[in-house]
Formats: sequence, structure tokens, C-alpha cells
Amino acid sequence: MFEKVLFPVDFSRHTERIVHRIPDLEGTGLQTAVFLHVIDPVKAARWTDVDEPALERYKTEADDRLKDLVEPLRTRTTIRILRLVAVGTTERAIIDAAEDQGASLIMMGAHGRSYIRGALLGSVTRNVLRRTRTPLLIARFENPEAQVEKDPNFFPRDPCEKILYPTDFSENALRAFRSVRTCRPGAAKEVIILHVQDSRSLLPYLKHRMEEFDRVDGERLSELKRQLDFLGFAVRTVLKTGVPATEISRLADEENVTMIAMASHGKSNVREALLGSVAEAVVEHHVRPVLVIPRELGHERREYG
Repeated sequence: MFEKVLFPVDFSRHTERIVHRIPDLEGTGLQTAVFLHVIDPVKAARWTDVDEPALERYKTEADDRLKDLVEPLRTRTTIRILRLVAVGTTERAIIDAAEDQGASLIMMGAHGRSYIRGALLGSVTRNVLRRTRTPLLIARFENPEAQVEKDPNFFPRDPCEKILYPTDFSENALRAFRSVRTCRPGAAKEVIILHVQDSRSLLPYLKHRMEEFDRVDGERLSELKRQLDFLGFAVRTVLKTGVPATEISRLADEENVTMIAMASHGKSNVREALLGSVAEAVVEHHVRPVLVIPRELGHERREYG
């Protein structure tokens, strides 16, 4: 999963600190790190003249700054370092670069800024989350600038060390499960498989069937555990009743997990249901790294805007 990772860079202190931690990810199997900065001419036009010579100048300046940021990594790691500067709509350039480069993962923060000037990266992350076909690892912090000063080790050396995997047993959730399986068993000290019985839809009308639901879902959890046990993972299952996003966040805090790995869609598989869904709630409000596995789009056409 971490073989070739695309890192969008906006030159904020948050992303700069992530860049400096790249050598720590060598143990995850990271072989190639692609650093991308995007110049959005539409946003740039709000503050400065944008013509072809100006864009070329901005590209050169951005590449120089990107070079200063990432080239020192070559002396600290055997990871292959690549850098790209693209011009276009930020989220589309990120998605296209991930596909063109054959990235196995996009890793980005939920906040940031443009090299020229622009909106917070949070909106960009949300748009990438809506449309990407590539797994997306999001590091989110309530106050990125303060967090960096408070805890220089804010990003785990190996996000796979202790994984919380929430599942609703849908096909989309099983795709996320297959991604969890690609983590190295020796590095992952523990995988916690969580299923939450949604009290909003089950109670009080189906209260009389809760024992049956718990039995069936307990068996499903045991089967997933059996598969990971066979691969050498240390696994624990948890079955709860409540509001899924709330229970996911609560358990992640209680267990001090290094990463939450989940599907972008649940059983509904409705594209429009992503925002406002469990995945959105966890990504928007949780501080820990969240790995979001997109659904299989198949023949569906990508849409931008």
C-alpha cells in the first residue's frame, strides 16, 4: 500500500513537517515518494496577473522551493524522491498525478495554503476524497501550527502499527479490509476490527432482534479475524451499539490507534452519500490519520467541479 506515495505539498509548516518525516516511513515499505505542488491559475488571478510568462516564472519558483524542501531527504533515506509542479485545478491535478504516476496512495493534510495564495487545503482534501480512485491517507489536526510545536512526533513512524478498521460488512468495506491486509504483519502490532450497530436505525423498532443481529455480526467479525490471524496479525474484534462515527472516534481515542482505515462508502454505495456519511464525519472531526479506501468506480465517469 505504501510502495509509491504521492505527497501534495503546499509549503505550509504542516506539510513541511510531514515531508521531513518521510524517512521514518521507510519501514512501511515506501519505495518512491512523489512530491507535487499545484499552481491554480484561477485562484492566482485573484491576486496577480496570470499569463504564460508569469506561470512559467511561478513554476520555476515553486520548483526551486520544492527542491530546497525535498532534496535534503536523499541523504537521509534510500526512498526514491521525485518532484512535480503542475498547473490546474488543485484537486484535479492531484488526482491526475496519482493516476499518471501509478501511486498506490495519496497522503495529504486537511489544512494548507497555495504557493501563490489560496483557500485552505481542507476544501481540496474534501474534493480529492470525493473523486479519487486512489486510497487517501489524511492527517488532520485541530491546530496544525500549534500541534507541530507541541508534538514533533505527531505523525506515527508506521501508521500500520495499530489499526482501527471499522466495517459494515459491505463490499466497499471489504475493499478496505483487503488494503489492511497489505500492511506488514510484523509492523502491525494490532488490528482492531469494529462493527457498530447503528442505534438510529435499529432502536427502538428492532430492539427485539438485537440479540440476533449481534450473533450474526459477531460471526462476521470472527471470520474477518480468522483471515488476519492466518496472515500473522494480532487481531481483536469489538461489537458496539451506537452512532457509528461517534463510536469509531471514541474507540480510536481509547485505544490510541495510529490509523483508522475505512471505506469511503458504506452499504448504500451512493456517490452523493459520501459527504454527510460516516467516512466524512470521521475525516472531518478526528485528529488521527484516516486512511480512506475509495469504492470501485468501475466504468463510472469521473466528474470534476
